[in-house]
Amino acid sequence: MDELEEVEKNAAPSSQAVLYRPAPTVEERQAAGLAAREACPIETLGAWEPRTSSEPAIGLIEQQSVTRDPSLVPLRYERMGASPFTFYRGSAVIMAADLATMPVTGIEVQCIGDAHVGNFGIFMSHTRHLVFDVNDFDETAPGPWEWDVMRLVASIEICGRDRGFSKQDRKDAVRACAKQYRRAMVHFAEKGELDVWHAHLDVERMLDEFELDGKTGRTIRRVVEKAREKDSARAADRLTVRDGGRLRFDTHPPELVPLSELSAEQGYDAAQLSHALRGLLDAYFGSIPRDRRVLLGHYRLQDAARKVVGVGSVGRRAWIALLTGRDEDDPLVLQVKEAEESVVERYWRPSGFASHGERVVEGQRLVQSTSDFLLGWTSVPTAGGGTRDYYVRQLWNGKGSITSPQWARRASRTSRSSARGRSRTRTLAPATRLPLLRTLTTAAPSRTPCGTSPAPTQTRTRPTTRYSLSESDSAQTPSSRRAPPQRPCSRRCARQRDNGPRTRGTRCTLPPWRRARGSARAGSPAPRRSWSQDRRTC
Repeated sequence: MDELEEVEKNAAPSSQAVLYRPAPTVEERQAAGLAAREACPIETLGAWEPRTSSEPAIGLIEQQSVTRDPSLVPLRYERMGASPFTFYRGSAVIMAADLATMPVTGIEVQCIGDAHVGNFGIFMSHTRHLVFDVNDFDETAPGPWEWDVMRLVASIEICGRDRGFSKQDRKDAVRACAKQYRRAMVHFAEKGELDVWHAHLDVERMLDEFELDGKTGRTIRRVVEKAREKDSARAADRLTVRDGGRLRFDTHPPELVPLSELSAEQGYDAAQLSHALRGLLDAYFGSIPRDRRVLLGHYRLQDAARKVVGVGSVGRRAWIALLTGRDEDDPLVLQVKEAEESVVERYWRPSGFASHGERVVEGQRLVQSTSDFLLGWTSVPTAGGGTRDYYVRQLWNGKGSITSPQWARRASRTSRSSARGRSRTRTLAPATRLPLLRTLTTAAPSRTPCGTSPAPTQTRTRPTTRYSLSESDSAQTPSSRRAPPQRPCSRRCARQRDNGPRTRGTRCTLPPWRRARGSARAGSPAPRRSWSQDRRTC
């Protein structure tokens, strides 16, 4: 014990020796939060006036277009002009300029920068599990926590208008989203550092919440199954053709243009562009761990193309590279996307990273516990003496998005706000986590686990219609009553024991309350049970 005290005594504290910094107590953090709220009351966050600066909003969009590919700028404007929500998606710089004029508490986090409702989705973790989280980090940088929350709730209102939701529905969704964010912060403030660091929203567990609504549950399950199939093999199947016995990218201008055709169109030498792309990938290898470099060493570059993605990102240089491993049936499609100055950096402070590609990658790793395991960055010199920064990731990695109106009513106000609260808490130092909570509310709300929604006001129950196993019994079922929808069953049930095992993905013909033990006799009245009970039974 004496030796340990001697080591601590002789240790020289520095800006890097975080273990020796004095940590404030919980009471001190709460007091700091109350002080921040007094300095910046919640009411001030809702007070905004139209801009009075001489810089017009459209001028900000045109300034961004200066550094974009000139041939793609008209396509960017076309996609932004499709609806008010698509314009909102592509105009993060306008909102950042407006938010810069509003008061903040001064609590800095790793901002997403563009945390609108469309930038949340499903993707595959390195453990091959589907998770739900933020999927766009082009604008990530240190900034005020209020900016992300405001952009998220504003996007819910605009998306609701775009989809024709009533004013009351939009109001309820916005308020529920903010409330769920607050509840998530309360939940994380009481957890340990490692628990917060590893927290994530598992899709399979999240589906249990939506099983309260049969139609919504089926919609999300279809999206999940589609996301499982969206990998590099599917990307190669959709984007490539076989030419002369080898794979190459197909042509669908302007969204997809192979490197050779792009070079001929713009007057570049194909060999020069190919050499530059190889240099990009070689530099990218230096930003990933050694085990990933060993893995990618088994792949060979086959072809490359320009692929236009997104709305606000249109015009940024974005390439895709086709690599093959064991043979051509073992493809890997990587995306190499340009990274420019973040809108948060422009109106808050510089991020401090050497390149914007590194800013995107390190920001995503800091916010997410389950990022793309091939995520890395690179850069290439330009003719003018500067550099062009890029980050690299898998093109399709179990990606999926849910855009149905049923999802928008509930997920936008529950899972998205919980995911934003989880990623927000990872970037908060312990000294600022509780102060942020105190700026949100003085009295702690009811404790609700992250990823759950407020209790429903009405429980949906199964009909009490009799269901039987035999044709004679099923003929006695009243025709006016509709049987419940068939739902997939991946576990053993009574019908499996009778007819043998079933392959995964087939549908069980028994009602959910008859699947677990099969104790009810054929033709017996079915007990009245809720959807959540049915889900837990099977």
